[in-house]
Amino acid sequence: MGIFYSKKVTKKDYIMLELKLQRDKLYRYQKNMENLALYTKEAVKKSLVQGDKQKALYLLKQKKNYQELFTRACAHIETVENLISTIEFALIEEDVIYILKQSSCLLKDIQKEMSFESVLKLMDQTKENLIYQNDIDHILSGDLEHKNEDYSKEFEELQLYIFPHAPNKKIQDEVKTVEEDKQNDKNRKELSYALLT
Repeated sequence: MGIFYSKKVTKKDYIMLELKLQRDKLYRYQKNMENLALYTKEAVKKSLVQGDKQKALYLLKQKKNYQELFTRACAHIETVENLISTIEFALIEEDVIYILKQSSCLLKDIQKEMSFESVLKLMDQTKENLIYQNDIDHILSGDLEHKNEDYSKEFEELQLYIFPHAPNKKIQDEVKTVEEDKQNDKNRKELSYALLT
């Protein structure tokens, strides 16, 4: 699955891998020298306790040798670490430069497509299209106004046909007459009830 989606391993990747492996070996070597120096120090103490002065001097020389190797390993580790960080930074710079080149090419292509003349031509076409659309809207709205007048005349004629006599009285007058009719009906009922009894 990772084969299809991962990027190819380049020579730069192999070099970085080798440098990091060497750094790891130097770390292990440094740790071994440190352990040997501690072990030798303990052996010197035992030799002095046992009274073997020659062996103690020999072990002290070995301890000194291990300490020198330890400091050399530290210096090599520092050099390799600096080299790794420099290479990694250079690779990042290379990627940035590549992206800048691609961006520059893309910008040039866009500028070719959108030249000043083509933008002016596009603006003129847009203006012409707007004028044309406004003319069409004006023509259509003129016809609609004409048709609206015809429709309003026909509507008035239909209203006169359906409602030939519109009431001239006010609504309040009609309400009063309805109330008077109700009162008259009530009075008649009371009168007829009184007559029946």
